[in-house]
Amino acid sequence: MNKKFFVFFALLTCLGMLLGNITIQIKGEVKPVNLQETTLSSVSYVALKDFSAIFKAISKEDRSDNRLYLNLYDEQFIFLENSPYYTLKTVSYNMHYPLLRKGESLYLPSVFVTEQLKTHFPSLIQRKGSTLQIAKPIDNSVKTIVLDPGHGGKDPGAIGKKLKANEKDINLAVALKLKNLLEKELGVNVLLTRKDDRFVSYMIEPVLPMKKELTSLSVCIPIPVSQQLPGELKHIIYPLLKPPMPEPWKLWKMLL
Repeated sequence: MNKKFFVFFALLTCLGMLLGNITIQIKGEVKPVNLQETTLSSVSYVALKDFSAIFKAISKEDRSDNRLYLNLYDEQFIFLENSPYYTLKTVSYNMHYPLLRKGESLYLPSVFVTEQLKTHFPSLIQRKGSTLQIAKPIDNSVKTIVLDPGHGGKDPGAIGKKLKANEKDINLAVALKLKNLLEKELGVNVLLTRKDDRFVSYMIEPVLPMKKELTSLSVCIPIPVSQQLPGELKHIIYPLLKPPMPEPWKLWKMLL
């Protein structure tokens, strides 16, 4: 009997954590969506992952100094865990309740969503009765990344003076490891312009998996040969160039 009562009480406690929902109407959408609220320390909160899903917000945690970077409507908010303050455009604001962590999840005070967002984006977010009306969120999330090791096959790239290592081999090894890391840590789709030792021209079809605008980001992995920067590995990251791609030398000229 006592065991059943304990289980029942635990269920009631968990259900009691749920206060309700914040009703959000996205302009252009037929039906509103609900952002679930949770009670933490007797205060209403929303899970960051739920907020980000609705607002298409991009977040990045810096565990070294407990910072949260939140990108929303092309603006960046900076929060500190366990602090009610956040920064926008070098100005500090007070939510009155801190950003909290519960396990691996972060929670924003509901007041940030219902009250403070509309002060930062008055033309995009308005409160209409019990409903929060928002402009269609801008989805800037990176879904697909193309990694370009360069060289390959008949083109060895630079050749080391001592170990005689080919740049093409080093580039490919870096690209393969980076592909695995990005897929594991970020859960994004990663494509390679080459997966083995072959030469691929920038002007032929297989190098354009990003055609149809499927790619959010393209990363080129070169090892520049320079007396000033011997052996330094650089990663040049640049926005996707829509096809047709320029000739390689023109592309480098655009990047440098």
